[in-house]
Amino acid sequence: MAAGSAADLYCGHSHNDYVHEHPLFDALNYGYKSIEIDVWLHNGKLVVDHEGIGLDSKKDIEELYLQPITERVKAHKGWVYDGDTTRRSLWWSLKMMPRPAMWCSNS
Repeated sequence: MAAGSAADLYCGHSHNDYVHEHPLFDALNYGYKSIEIDVWLHNGKLVVDHEGIGLDSKKDIEELYLQPITERVKAHKGWVYDGDTTRRSLWWSLKMMPRPAMWCSNS
């Protein structure tokens, strides 16, 4: 499907959006109504990641999602898409503990 207007997908949902080449923007360009991300509380920030491993090198929710959405809404006079008053959802799941490394043994 080619990127186009906000009307492209009636109920599109971007699951684990941060794994896409352009987090947030790919979903918005396709007109998705719902975006879902996983976040970990790490060093006082909500860091975006699925596994919770290597969080020091990952971006936080502010940089990847909240700042760009805020700028977009300001530019479109209170809406995500210019002239489209349909509500959008940003779902986030707060993860609590990094998953332990998996070890394999033949014994």
